[in-house]
Amino acid sequence: MSETLTHYDHVASNLAATDAVFHQTVADKMDQILEKGLQPNPERGREEYWRKMEAFLDDIRPPAIKDLGISRRQGVYAHPDVEVLKPVYLSPPAYKQYWDQRGNGGPHAQDVMLAIDVDPDRVMVFDMYDINDIAAWVKMYNLNPENKPQAVEAGLRYWNEGMTLRDFRRYYKSKHTTYSSDYELRPEFVDIIEDKKGCFYQPEVIVPGPVVPESLYWAASSIVVRDIV
Repeated sequence: MSETLTHYDHVASNLAATDAVFHQTVADKMDQILEKGLQPNPERGREEYWRKMEAFLDDIRPPAIKDLGISRRQGVYAHPDVEVLKPVYLSPPAYKQYWDQRGNGGPHAQDVMLAIDVDPDRVMVFDMYDINDIAAWVKMYNLNPENKPQAVEAGLRYWNEGMTLRDFRRYYKSKHTTYSSDYELRPEFVDIIEDKKGCFYQPEVIVPGPVVPESLYWAASSIVVRDIV
């Protein structure tokens, strides 16, 4: 992959005016990605009720989010921080068994991580942790229209608790471990900001799709082991 995409380390110093987020894919898709970029996949392996939930969420997007082109069905998903992925991708000496399994054709033997160059004011971070609760309400709404107010309330809470990547980096810090990717509100903001979540348990960045190949950089993979710090 490093022969076909610029390595993220090489361009990091040029991203001061922008930012980078990280998308996981597989090697089999790289030829298509290099040709067409990262495309939205609204049918991505989910059951019908999940697709209905995402369509429902898109229908109730606040205007400011809609104006940015942020959409669950037409977005590309990424993680805000490469360091959270470090235990998986970037520390092979400490995870020899993990890497051996991948070298022997394990379930993620062809994992690839790409860096996406983004404008931090035009991509947003939301908490994936809340999605299952929303999906349950939308499922109940589809069964009984009387549940629509609760579904709308849960959906709007998801959208309204999101924020731009720039604000997310300002207000939150990672407390990640090998088994956790939580982001806590920074201590200096706890007592002065009441409208922010105390913690993002599963932050996901939604990037308006598609993402052109020129905005992509190779970050890491389980094929070529690289240290990125």
